[in-house]
Amino acid sequence: SVIKTSFTNIYNDLRTNQNVLFNMNSGGTGNYKIGEIVYQGSSPALSYTNAKVTAWNSANNQLYVTNAVGNFVSNQPVIGMTTNASYTLWSSCSGRAIIQILFISF
Repeated sequence: SVIKTSFTNIYNDLRTNQNVLFNMNSGGTGNYKIGEIVYQGSSPALSYTNAKVTAWNSANNQLYVTNAVGNFVSNQPVIGMTTNASYTLWSSCSGRAIIQILFISF
């Protein structure tokens, strides 16, 4: 049989103490600081996700984070609570993924 339709979710597995690489778009402002909390949302109090910075490579716009809470969304700014650095998230890579198959039809 050939699969005709599949509804699948693929999630990064952001486990505690696991570094996750965020590739950021160019054109942002500031520099993230190691140890600071970054978030997405209109303010820290109204954020829908956050994580702790473990490294920032400004030459390559690569942000490494750990202890992520919530789901970071591509094409949205990631803002530093301490530095107010802000770059738009382009992609992420944790090296692990969870695949959830919701529906398959043959």
